[in-house]
This record gives sequence, structure tokens and C-alpha cells, in this order.
Amino acid sequence: MTVGEVHNMFRTYAQQQGMQTVRAILPEDIDIYVNTQIVNKVRSVVLENTMTSFNDKVSIQRNAISPINAIRTLYETKQITNISGDGKRLTPYNVNIDFDEEVMFYTGVVVYYPTNKSYSCRLIEGESLEDTMNDYCNASAWDAPIADIRHKNSTMIVDIYTDNSNRMPNSVGIRFIKKPAKIKFSENGQSDVHPDVPEHIMPDIILTAVNEFFKSVGSTSHNSN
Repeated sequence: MTVGEVHNMFRTYAQQQGMQTVRAILPEDIDIYVNTQIVNKVRSVVLENTMTSFNDKVSIQRNAISPINAIRTLYETKQITNISGDGKRLTPYNVNIDFDEEVMFYTGVVVYYPTNKSYSCRLIEGESLEDTMNDYCNASAWDAPIADIRHKNSTMIVDIYTDNSNRMPNSVGIRFIKKPAKIKFSENGQSDVHPDVPEHIMPDIILTAVNEFFKSVGSTSHNSN
């Protein structure tokens, strides 16, 4: 769906709800209301299907098919090869994430070994790390790694515990839901920014944006009287 189609649908919905001056809505206002509802929709889809922990940016999936299907165009994996540390408790492998500004939610960490094997990490809160590592049944191993995602000096860092310095990963995969594009309508079309969420969820997003616009207009009209 193009941003022009988004605007046309917004105006159609607004007209269906009885707004006679629908053409007077500024394009930048439509952008603002739709962008707000895109973010709200993505956030609700993720939070309905995941357990959020650590901070509001790290989410663990409850099952294998969510939240990817509903917002699959925003799901990405990036691999990092610059790895330091040795996997031990005091000196875990760690990687710096230099694309944090692109990320809305982190959903997983994967370690890749030179043997072409890969293993998903268990994401553990920092407060639970020691108890987990001291638990014989739940402690980390090279094929059952544990990861902790944390901030340090405005940098997002992933610590990976494998308890094995002889099996160093050659890369680490970071799985995440990226921030959705902010749509932008331009009169000449040269600087248009189109939505990058799946097209099938856009009608609901636009209808919600229209409803929020009407609430705002109603509130403004009420306050002015």
C-alpha cells in the first residue's frame, strides 16, 4: 500500500463517518495520526504474543509463530562477527549492537559456530543470572547458551554465557522487530515514505486513526465552546 492510498482510505473512512470537510484535513495531520496507530498496532501485536522482560525493548516469544506472522515485514535478524570475551561467567562473550536505533523490540539471540551449528540463547534477566548459572540443570553450556541484554553508556550490549572457551562462536545473530517506517505524504510524490507493515493490517490501523482524529476534533470543538 502506498502513502497516497493510505490518505485516500483515511479520507474515505472520515467521509463515511459524516465529516463533510474531509478535504480540509492536512496531509501532515493524517501522517501523524496514522503513524501513531501503526506504532500502537505493532506494539499490541508483539505484547499480546510475547512476555516482555528486562526493559520494555526485550520480548520473549510465547510460541514459535508469533509475533512474526502478523508483522512479518518488520522481523529481522542481523549477524555480528566482532565478538570479545571467552564465554565464562566473569568474562562472557559479548557483542555491541550498533543498530539499536532501528529496533523496537529484541526477540532473540542466536550463536553460530564454525561447525555450521547454531543455537538459540535463553534470554535471562540480569537479576536472575547468578541463580540460573548456579543451577546445575539450567546452567549455560556451549549448546545451551544464556544471553543477557543490557545498556552500558548508551550502548546496547549482549553478554553470552557458554561456559566453554574452546568453542567460540564465529557470529551472533540478533533477532528483532524493527521500528516501522513513518509514512510521509508529499505533494509531488518525490519524498513519499510508504508504510512497511503488512498491507492486511492497514485498514484497521487507518480506521483507528480516523476515530482518534474525530475524538481530537470533538475535544477541540468542545473546549472552544
